[in-house]
Amino acid sequence: MRRICVLFGVLLTLACGIGGWVAAHPPLVLFIVPEATDVQVATHGWNEWQIRYHAPGSPTTWYMDIAHQLEAQHWSSPDRVEYGSLTRTYNHSLSFGWCELWEWAFFSFDPLRPHVAQITVRRWIAIPAWRHLTE
Repeated sequence: MRRICVLFGVLLTLACGIGGWVAAHPPLVLFIVPEATDVQVATHGWNEWQIRYHAPGSPTTWYMDIAHQLEAQHWSSPDRVEYGSLTRTYNHSLSFGWCELWEWAFFSFDPLRPHVAQITVRRWIAIPAWRHLTE
C-alpha cells in the first residue's frame, strides 16, 4: 500500500510539473501574423503576456488572420460579431481529466496606430474538483 501511495505521489508531482510548464509556455506563434515586424513580447507575471508588433496590411487583415488561426485551433469567441471596433476576446480550454488549462486572448488596435497589433494572452490551470470540495 505504501508503494502505491508513493507511486501516486510521484505521478501527481510529475503531472503538476508538466502542467505548470505547459501553462507557463503558451504557443505565442498563434497570435503573430506572417511578415510581422518589430515583435515585442512582455511577460506580466507567470501567466500573462503582452504581444505587440507592426502588422502588414490594414487592421482588418491582421485581425481576421489571427481570428482564423485561433478558430482553426478550436478557440471560440463569446463576443457578439457586429460592426464596430476591432476588439475581441477568445477563449480556449484543454481538459486533462482532473484539471483544465484555460487560455484567454484579447486583441485590439489603437486607431491612431492601426498597423500596431496589441494582444494580451492569459493562461491558468483550473481544478474543478477543488471547487466541488469547497462548496
